[in-house]
Amino acid sequence: MKKMKRYFLWTVAFLLLFVSSGCAKASEETEVIVFAVGQADAFLLLSGEHAVLIDAGEKQDGEEILRFLSKKEVDSLDLMIITHFDKDHVGGADAILMGIPIQAVYDADYETSTKHYRAYTEALKMAGVPRYRVSKETTLTVGGWSLSLLPTVMREAKDNDRSLIVVAEDSWRRFFFAADAEEARIAELLEMGLDKVDLVKMPHHGRYHSSLPDFLEALDAEIAVITDSQKKPAHEKTLSLLEKKGIEIFQTANGEIHIKSRNDGLLILQ
Repeated sequence: MKKMKRYFLWTVAFLLLFVSSGCAKASEETEVIVFAVGQADAFLLLSGEHAVLIDAGEKQDGEEILRFLSKKEVDSLDLMIITHFDKDHVGGADAILMGIPIQAVYDADYETSTKHYRAYTEALKMAGVPRYRVSKETTLTVGGWSLSLLPTVMREAKDNDRSLIVVAEDSWRRFFFAADAEEARIAELLEMGLDKVDLVKMPHHGRYHSSLPDFLEALDAEIAVITDSQKKPAHEKTLSLLEKKGIEIFQTANGEIHIKSRNDGLLILQ
């Protein structure tokens, strides 16, 4: 049986005021789909007719994502964001670039020589999609979403620590997508200062890092999403830490995750 949970983040008194006043303009419902593509990242953010894809899973996942978009009647993407160029984030990007119109691509500002990266850059050229390398904090608005892209300022870092962080905010709450950030990147984020969020996509598929307690304390999220698989599950130490902090856990090892954000709370279906 699928499990469904609703999180009410407003007080009853405020809700009654909102409903009875009749003068507040209702904001548009937003939705996040977390694809279950193994130990890989792919997220679809929806707002009305607007759609943003964050990462594209592995090579074989591109066609699966395209089929989902077709089923969902998404016939174009406003943005595709590639957080970094590891195969489990950029692998399916070439198929998506060739399979659906995309207005613009934003990605991390570094180069690599892997076959997955070459396939991605070749598809970018063939599709003629504008590409923007993110070297400084960038804020974009797409439908009901405000998207903050946070690059590293480290000059020397391994690929995972070059990850773009994406903070997605709608009218009611904030979502933090931590890509594959490891110790150095998490330390950098903590030094920058982190605002509280409602949901965090855990860094690096749920691997444990010694900085995670401070990271979670700073974000103060109520919900954690982990992109793992049955073969490669999240680290037990990470799961124990989340449970100890009372953070609700959703793992793609258990299937696709659908998150709807509305004025009356988050509705999560898995």
